[in-house]
Amino acid sequence: MNDSRIRFLLAGGTAAALTWLIRFPLSTVMPFSVAVVLATAIGMVFGFFTYKHFVFGPSPRPVWRQTVDFIGVNLVGAIVTVIVAVALRELPPWPAAWMHFVEAFAHAGGIAVAAVVNYIGHRHVTFSPHEKPGRPGNST
Repeated sequence: MNDSRIRFLLAGGTAAALTWLIRFPLSTVMPFSVAVVLATAIGMVFGFFTYKHFVFGPSPRPVWRQTVDFIGVNLVGAIVTVIVAVALRELPPWPAAWMHFVEAFAHAGGIAVAAVVNYIGHRHVTFSPHEKPGRPGNST
C-alpha cells in the first residue's frame, strides 16, 4: 500500500475505533467523562505511533517536537470538526423529515473535513521529512 492517504485513513480509523471501544470498559470503573478523556488519550497515543511508523515514516525532527505538533494538529482538527458540524447542522434549511439524521450527517461531515486537515497537518508539520529552519528545538 503505497498511498499514504489510504494508510492514514486506515490508521486513523483504527485509532478512532480503539478510542470508541476502549471507552466501554473504562466506563465500568470511572465516570463517563473521565473515560472519554482517557480513551481519547489512548487513541491519540496509538494514532501518533501508527502515523509515525505506518503512514509517514521517519522524520529528522525530534520526537518531543513531533509530539507537541501532533497534539496541536489534533486540536486544530477538533476545532474544524466542531465548526463544520455545527455549520452543517444549522445553516441549510433541512426538511423536517431529515431532522432525526441531521446531527449524525453533520458530525460525519465535520469528521471528514477534519481528516483532510489532519492529514495535511501531520504530513507537513508533525511528521515532516524536513527540518524547519529557525524553529525552537531543531538541531539546525
